[in-house]
Amino acid sequence: MNKFYVLYLIIFLQFIICTYGCAFEKENIIKTKYNKKIELKIDLKEENTIQNEVDDGHQPWRLAAVDVAYEAIVSNIDNNALYENCKLVSETNNEATIKYSVKKEYLVIVKKIVRPNNVTGIWTAISIEECGEKE
Repeated sequence: MNKFYVLYLIIFLQFIICTYGCAFEKENIIKTKYNKKIELKIDLKEENTIQNEVDDGHQPWRLAAVDVAYEAIVSNIDNNALYENCKLVSETNNEATIKYSVKKEYLVIVKKIVRPNNVTGIWTAISIEECGEKE
């Protein structure tokens, strides 16, 4: 009987730990989810054409992550957006996050999809996430 009691106790404790551990993990995920996410349509053929234009000296702003994020905000969220409201949050060789703050805050994700990890690769806006009211 003693062995069954220990086995029952172990199973019960695992159940409790898993239940509460999973609940806390889910709670964190829910808290960090944004209200709205816009997945931007990407045309790889068009991105390659733009890359060639940039290589020829046209549209040099596409080499700057913040400039590309600003254009995405103007085109999709606020056509009166001010460039000064766009701030670089993080940047790696092929992905960057830019925060746009006015009454609401947005995160714009940009990536280098034509030439990843290359200085001459253009940035492409991938998504815009609404983070809620500005703090």
